[in-house]
Amino acid sequence: KGKKAQELFDKAHAKNSKVVLTITQMNNATIERILDSEEAQNRAIAETIKEVKDEGLEGVNVDFEYTGNPGKGYQDKFSKFVAKFTEELHKYAATMSSERDKFLLQELQLWAESISPVAD
Repeated sequence: KGKKAQELFDKAHAKNSKVVLTITQMNNATIERILDSEEAQNRAIAETIKEVKDEGLEGVNVDFEYTGNPGKGYQDKFSKFVAKFTEELHKYAATMSSERDKFLLQELQLWAESISPVAD
């Protein structure tokens, strides 16, 4: 990350604010390709978790905005993607040892519990 980004992260942390990574997709065809491909989902999850780890971030916001009605099939696939993402975040968080990282694990658990009723 650049110097300006690091300064911004440091200011946020100094004020006890969380810094999260948002992954965004707003193209229907791309969203469908991701949700139709286990390989694409695994890659998105792995690359996002690597970025969280490398940059010392506190979480992830998945912002997929589908235009129109994707139908129940894609709603279900998105729910499964988020569940899989959450599971992998938990695995990553479980390997952490510092107090800050233990706090992150608690935050990830709260995020996982709060996302499930609203993901669809």
